[in-house]
Amino acid sequence: MKPHSSKSEHGQIMVLLVLGIVIIFGFVALSVDGGMVYAERRRAQRAADAAALAAAMSKLQNENWYNKAMDIAGENGYHNDGAFDVVAVHNPPVSGAYAGNTQYIQVVITSTVQSSFAHLIFKGPLQNRVEAVARAKPSQNLLFGNAMVGTNTSDCKTIWFAGTGNLSVTGGGNVFSNSSADAGNCESGVQDGSGDVYVEDGGEINVSGGFSGDSDHVSPWPVNTNVPQVELPSLPTPYCANLGYWGSQNIHNGNDVTLSPGRYDQIRVTGGVVHFNPGLYCIDNGDFTVNGGELEGTGVMFYVAEGDITLSGASSLYLEASTNLIDGAGNQWAGMLFYMPFSNDGLLELAGGSESTYIGTIYAPGPPHNNTHKCTFTGNSGNFGLRSQVICDRVKVTGTGDVSIHYVPEENYPLPPVVELAQ
Repeated sequence: MKPHSSKSEHGQIMVLLVLGIVIIFGFVALSVDGGMVYAERRRAQRAADAAALAAAMSKLQNENWYNKAMDIAGENGYHNDGAFDVVAVHNPPVSGAYAGNTQYIQVVITSTVQSSFAHLIFKGPLQNRVEAVARAKPSQNLLFGNAMVGTNTSDCKTIWFAGTGNLSVTGGGNVFSNSSADAGNCESGVQDGSGDVYVEDGGEINVSGGFSGDSDHVSPWPVNTNVPQVELPSLPTPYCANLGYWGSQNIHNGNDVTLSPGRYDQIRVTGGVVHFNPGLYCIDNGDFTVNGGELEGTGVMFYVAEGDITLSGASSLYLEASTNLIDGAGNQWAGMLFYMPFSNDGLLELAGGSESTYIGTIYAPGPPHNNTHKCTFTGNSGNFGLRSQVICDRVKVTGTGDVSIHYVPEENYPLPPVVELAQ
């Protein structure tokens, strides 16, 4: 006899069959609609990132950052219609790690995904919520507006006042030594010359280690010791490859020469008159030395990749950085006068009297090849003037003449503004 299936068995098979169909349908819905949700999430995230970055840039340019974010979101398909998507823009952010910080802009996009199958099983819309936070950090003074900085982190006499002439620092900028040296015979900052040091207009002398000097020769007194060290910011390398090549220039008495921006092996002046046309001068494999003559250049920058910068003995010297100098890679160098990269182990020595003036940042953070000071400023007669920010591995001020540093932030190189995704 053939076995007969009971009605209950038929019912169980039917339930299992329906359940299997529902499960299979659920997997299909998960596969199809889940892929759509994921793709939509990626699209919305790209739109939020673009909107946040555009808003941050607009904020730095004093434009309407809110409208810019909405425009970019709309260009990417999110129109804040309230039905299929909602776009919210906040400065400062209203939630998260950067909440309340006005340097950050938050863009939140909530979007609805039209499902193919999932709505037959699950109630309610399928939604994505994505967020982007961009930072709009404005341009700021390099190394916090210090007028003179010794960047070395451990050596003795990173800032050294050794002359018989006086040093005055005006404009409100500080003098700062980043060295932690604090031994009895090895301090971060030292004043052992007979000249006086005056840091005026509210400026101070700050050292990360100890200081040797006395109140008879140093003002303000006492010096601030054991202050926190700072990290040297990374600057781009000037781009010189697109410039013309001019070889070596040796200029003597009787010459009246005009030089153009470009790449040079070396520039040596022992007399005569030299005019520098505005622009970037890249000295690749030699020195920039002056020992006599007259120099004049406005809107100039000197990048010395290898070798020394030694300017002394000129009867008249006037060099001023540009207010708008963009190299071939798009880097802005406004306010930069002398630039020696960290890899250059040469020396920078400037000397002069009342007819010598330098305007712009002097940047030479790398250590020299021998145990000496990277940068030396020597006053010979009258008042040797720098309207500069001096940033060197170790700095020595010496000579019989007075040296003055007048720090005007607008005349020196600023850190460029930063626009970046923070989240």
